[in-house]
Amino acid sequence: MKRALLLVLLLLAAADSPKAQAPGVTMTVTMAASQIGSASVAIPIRKEAVYFGDDGPASSIPAPNPLIAGRSAPPGLWFVLRGWKEGDKARVVVSARFDDKRAPTGFTDTPIATYLLAIGQVVEIAETEKWGASRLFLRATRPE
Repeated sequence: MKRALLLVLLLLAAADSPKAQAPGVTMTVTMAASQIGSASVAIPIRKEAVYFGDDGPASSIPAPNPLIAGRSAPPGLWFVLRGWKEGDKARVVVSARFDDKRAPTGFTDTPIATYLLAIGQVVEIAETEKWGASRLFLRATRPE
């Protein structure tokens, strides 16, 4: 009887753990326009292979305006975040997505930066400035 009760308690504890709620998610990567209090998007990191399209998580954020008076980011420009596991880290690709009426999907993605992130790491994406936008930030955290 004691063993059965212990087994039930262990199963209940496992069902309440974050891993039980998000199977396979090892970390979350967030992309934001600043490190404090700005709009952001996040993706879960769960697979160990490169995947694009509908197979994996992707999220996008509109291009933030540069901090230069009189300048603005090009209309229809977004930055897309994708990622996958590489060992105990996350490989993250940031792409510039812009409207393109010639493309079957109506837009074109161009990879602009890639990073290998550990939990707790924050990186600044300077490459967004080449596209007329201000810099973005990436942060890797443990899943909630």
